[in-house]
Order: sequence, then C-alpha cells, then structure tokens
Amino acid sequence: MKLASRVIIICLIATSLICLSACVGEKAGNEIQIIEHTLSIHEFRGDVLQSIASVDGKAKNTSILTLSSASIIVNFYDKDNNFLQTASTMKQNLVPGEIWHFNIKFTGPDAWKTVHYDISTSVNR
Repeated sequence: MKLASRVIIICLIATSLICLSACVGEKAGNEIQIIEHTLSIHEFRGDVLQSIASVDGKAKNTSILTLSSASIIVNFYDKDNNFLQTASTMKQNLVPGEIWHFNIKFTGPDAWKTVHYDISTSVNR
C-alpha cells in the first residue's frame, strides 16, 4: 500500500473518531436544562402522619432534536445528609426549545424531614 493511501486512511479514521467523540459528548451533555426549581414541604395529620416533599420547576430541551423521552430525577435528603427517597417524572416527545413544567413528589411519613435534594436529568432520543 502506498504511503499516500495510508495517510488518507489514517486521516479518515482520525476524523471518524473525532466526530464520534463529539457526538457522544453531545449525547452526554445537557440536552435538558433545568431553568428553575424549588422545594416545598406539606404535612398532613390524620390517623397516620403523612407529608409531602415537592419539587416544582421548569426544564427546557436545549438540543436541536426532539427527545423521545426525558426524565428528571430528584434524590431527597434530611438535615444529616441521609438519603430519604428518589422520585422522578418523565415527558415524551419533548421538542427543541420546549419548556417543561414539572412537579416531583415524595409522599410518606418521613417526607417532612427533607431539607435538601439533588436533581438530575436523563434523555432518550
């Protein structure tokens, strides 16, 4: 094989790898931007103590593609950073630029203990 052919093949492979890594980086990037989110706690008394920790917010599809499904996941923690619960919500066919108003609830006797949370996203194209 001539040297010029080898150089062309190497350049094509390198270009393909660069393109592939850029595409993977885009997929792993922030296709969903959480614009805002707030936590509220509600406590209800009855025969059994129940409470609700609720995260309300807005998210936006920042990609150029319609996402077949998008999820927002919240992990709830108490004042000592002990994990309490995970809850999530999902939306299908989120078009580019669309704003999604979401509400994620953790309901149970310990929900009132929530003082902080972390929030993340997951998408499928």
